[in-house]
This record gives sequence, structure tokens and C-alpha cells, in this order.
Amino acid sequence: MIEKLFCKSIYKSDDSYLLTKDLTSVLNKHRKKVYDNIGNVTSNDTYILDDPLCYEFKAWLHSHIAKFFYDFYKIDKKVKMYITQSWINFTEKYEYHHSHNHPNSVLSGVFYFLGDDIKIKFHNDSDLFKGLHLPISNYIKDNSDVYTLNLKPGQLVLFPSHITHSVPKFEGTLRVSLAFNTFIKGDIGSLLGLTRVNI
Repeated sequence: MIEKLFCKSIYKSDDSYLLTKDLTSVLNKHRKKVYDNIGNVTSNDTYILDDPLCYEFKAWLHSHIAKFFYDFYKIDKKVKMYITQSWINFTEKYEYHHSHNHPNSVLSGVFYFLGDDIKIKFHNDSDLFKGLHLPISNYIKDNSDVYTLNLKPGQLVLFPSHITHSVPKFEGTLRVSLAFNTFIKGDIGSLLGLTRVNI
């Protein structure tokens, strides 16, 4: 019998959010206002979801954040989760996104507006057997250093922000995604445990 312990969980939306006229307008507005990132380009505006045209879309994102944070992780609803920064990544043929994580964030998310063959890789930051690099006869989730998740336009993926992730070289024409970070508000920790902080 195998007991699963301390697993990292990734959330993938079952439903899709279709590209609306308002969101198309937001994408077009930011397409040329970008800076060179490592491997692709990113919008200069890093608060995309504060645009009034994103109101309904942002509410949809929050509904999925709530499912992952409160329903799956069972975090007390006294702790409020909110989106901090949000930005658009434009990835053209043969571009990629470097390995990174998201400091100063609790959960991070990526939503895919456009693209085919959409992949995001998640990297295991800890060795299976500390200090040993053993040959593997059959890769499974429990012994892999990297796991690739396939997505479609309109889907959202959420993950704890400390998990390292990357995007392999893109073979399509154009992939457009929105990435965002979150943080919390509320009273956390324990008064008697000397860990209390009000954020």
C-alpha cells in the first residue's frame, strides 16, 4: 500500500473562458507596448486585470482561485485572497519562457488566450533521493524532475507560486497568455504560538 504525502497540486480549469470583444481590445492595446523578457516579450502594463474591460474575466479568475484555495486546500475564508500583478506574455514561433518561480505571491496563474500546442513545464525542486541521480526505467509523476501539462486556449492553470516552471520552445505562430500573482489579507498565524500577523 502506498500513502501519498506532501504532494504538489496544480489546478487546471475544466471550463473555458472565451475570448470576448472586450478582451480582444485589451490584447490589441498591449500588443506593441512590450518589453523583451527572457525568451519572449511581456506587456509594459503589469496590472492588466485592473482594466474595467477585464471586470467579468477577473471575476471568473477569482472563482477558480477560490475553488483551489478554499475548496481544495481548505484555507479558512477569514483569509482573503486577491490578485496583485497581472501581465500579458506574447510568445512567437521558436520563443520560450525561462525557468522561474514567483516570489512575493501565494498562488500564481496562467490563462491562455491564443495558441496551439500549449505546454507549461513544472520542475521538481527536490531530489527524489537526496544527492543521488539514479537511472529511471519508467517515468511516473513521483520520480520525474519535470512534468509537462498540456492546455487549450480559454483554460487556466493555478499553482503555488514557489513551484518552478517554464515554457518550452514554441512551435506554433503566436501564443498569448495572461499571468498573475496573488496575495492574502487577514489575520494569520497564532497569538500563543507567536506567529500571528495581520496583513
